[in-house]
Parts: sequence; structure tokens; C-alpha cells
Amino acid sequence: MVGRQRRVGLMKSRAIASVLLSPMIGLSAASAQDTVVDQAIDAVLGDHTKYEAVILDLQKSVDEHDPASVAALVSYPISVTVDGKRKPIRKVKDFIASYDEIMTAEITAAVVNQRYSNLVVSRHGVAFGSGQVWIRGICRDKRCRNFDVKVIAIQSAE
Repeated sequence: MVGRQRRVGLMKSRAIASVLLSPMIGLSAASAQDTVVDQAIDAVLGDHTKYEAVILDLQKSVDEHDPASVAALVSYPISVTVDGKRKPIRKVKDFIASYDEIMTAEITAAVVNQRYSNLVVSRHGVAFGSGQVWIRGICRDKRCRNFDVKVIAIQSAE
């Protein structure tokens, strides 16, 4: 079901892209696609600038192997896979202690190598790679007018 949802999300993103790209003739392909991603995030999830900031922070923190900075971007509790088993991580200190087991080479590569223009946007959030990492807005009020963007899933795609 998740694979189907990803394909549907990707198809919707491509459909949105085809409609939205036509007025952007003067933009480069990369910046036009970035604009499409921004518009998809705005339409489906909310303020893309909040998402973009977290995406860039996450990529930088993972690339620099900074467990504390990555841990600060996570919504707790989070269930992750460590040594092939699902494990709940309830606190920042637990995430930091298990960082190298959580952030495997596959997951690290998915985050660091993700191009903004190729992000998958769906009602479930924004996916890195083939769904190894997902981020989503976490509401701070009942109407979700105020939200923080956090990492909500870290999982192997294998």
C-alpha cells in the first residue's frame, strides 16, 4: 500500500508539475522544478519555507555527522529500525546514543544525496530517497495554523 501511495503521490506531483511549469519558461529546469516542489508543499502541507529550512538543516547535519543536530529535528517518540528490529526512541539522548545504528549508510545517502527538485510530496509529508526519511508538520494548535516541521520516520527501503 505504501508503494502505491508513493506512486500516486509521484503521479500527482508530476501532474502538478506539468500544469505549473508552463508559466516558468524563463527559469532554468532545476529552479522551475524547485518552484513546483515549493508549490506542491504549499498546496498539500503548508508553508514550504518551513519545510525547506528543515530539509537543508537535515541534509547539512547528516552530511556533517552531527547527531545532536539531527536529533533536534526529530519528532518523539519515533520508531526506527536498529539491527533489523523496530525500536522506539523516546528522547533526544536515546537518538544520539543510537545515531550510528539508526542513520545507516543507506539512510545517510538518501538524505545527503536528495535533490530538492526530486522530493516526493504527499499528504503524508515529504520523502527523501525511496521513503527512507519522512518529514511532516507537527501541529502546535487545534487548527494547525502553527506547526513545526520534524522528521517523523526513518526506515530502510530495503
